[in-house]
Amino acid sequence: MPSIQYARTEDGVSIAYWTLGKGSPLLADVGYWSHVQREWDIPERRAWFERQAENHTLIRLDHRGCGLSDRQVDDVSLEAFSSDIEAVMKHAGIEETAFFGTGTGQRVAVTFAADHPERVPQLILYQTFLLDGTMPASFRALATLRDADWEFYTDAVVLWVQGWSAGEASAKIGEMFREAVTPEMAKAIADVQELDLQPRFKDLTMPTLLMFRPGGRSYDPDMPRRFGSQIPNARSAFLEGDSYAWYMPDSEQLVSTIDEFIAEHSQEPEPEAPSDAVNVQELVSDTHVVLFTDIVGSSALASRHGDDKAHEVRRAHDRIVREALKEQQGKEIKHTGDGIMAAFSMASHALDCAIAIQRGVTAYSEEHADHPLSIYIGLNAGEPIAENEDLFGTSVDLAARICDFADAGQILVSDVVRQLVAGKHYLFSDRGTSELRGMEDPIKLWEVRWLEPDA
Repeated sequence: MPSIQYARTEDGVSIAYWTLGKGSPLLADVGYWSHVQREWDIPERRAWFERQAENHTLIRLDHRGCGLSDRQVDDVSLEAFSSDIEAVMKHAGIEETAFFGTGTGQRVAVTFAADHPERVPQLILYQTFLLDGTMPASFRALATLRDADWEFYTDAVVLWVQGWSAGEASAKIGEMFREAVTPEMAKAIADVQELDLQPRFKDLTMPTLLMFRPGGRSYDPDMPRRFGSQIPNARSAFLEGDSYAWYMPDSEQLVSTIDEFIAEHSQEPEPEAPSDAVNVQELVSDTHVVLFTDIVGSSALASRHGDDKAHEVRRAHDRIVREALKEQQGKEIKHTGDGIMAAFSMASHALDCAIAIQRGVTAYSEEHADHPLSIYIGLNAGEPIAENEDLFGTSVDLAARICDFADAGQILVSDVVRQLVAGKHYLFSDRGTSELRGMEDPIKLWEVRWLEPDA
């Protein structure tokens, strides 16, 4: 599955998300009851994600209070959910994205698009009956079961959404729902669904596609006209089938309709890259230093400490590294799943960043002795090749191999990095010449002595 990353909102809430594929961004908000890790284990959902990511950079997130995001939150308003989107886009370096909203995710989509029309070039809403604050009578009846029998309620909701003959998929999604959200949070979120969003329709100035399944139980034949007439640039599309679920039974017609709509309304030339995004061309104009981090024993974190603690350790790593990068003018190139790759225009900034990271990791581990964090760091300098917002070439490969060769808590650098900072205050220990995997010639390595007060 894609690597899960974490963004932080302005009010300090951690939001879990992943991205998949290449191409123009498409954010899929499928509702408040989500779990970006568990949903990947459901074949029907995974197939939809993989198919949609063939032509887009697909973005999925867990809203506050749900899934792998922070659970203990006070604010579950539409404005708060909208701020979750802002945090993810900022963290991912995405200035604008097409927005697909379904289920309760439509309400977030409308709120965010109405508040930030310049950041949503296309808006797609699927099965829009929730937008006026009126719930189907059958769905409202199901809500009375929520406090009486949580397991029965969640299973019944899934069957209502997917269809009564959905079979095994329903059981899996019912389990995911129960893991994704507590009954208390589900009740708090339900209050948000009572708001009528029709007054916001006039602010949806971007091309908007309203998608319906006329064969579904919730379909109101007057809704395409009633909603479409209030949204300035809206059109309606009608799909076959009777399932409310966006991923069943035939996801292909939904995916292809979305792709065609986005392609039709994509503007040329491509929008300018955001100012805070990584400009790889600037990074490779001269020699630059490439830094890799890697978490020690990352694959065994969950088995040693449990999923929650393992995710906390990974989030701590990401936070420490990104704070150091910001302080030392480094540019994050990509998250590798168990670490981060970054680039610097000055070797001294790269070394200062590496030292700050190891010291930050040490401080974290002293405060969290029950689930400590330890990392490897490797650095090399050279002239990498830029392609598709990534860096490639021998200099990058060598930096990665040096990181692999390092011991826990160690900063290892190539000889060229040491030479670039000759005469400055750094302390190095000679680690001799080593044969690194994938490198033809032996490599001279140095350890940065970051524990010393002068370092």
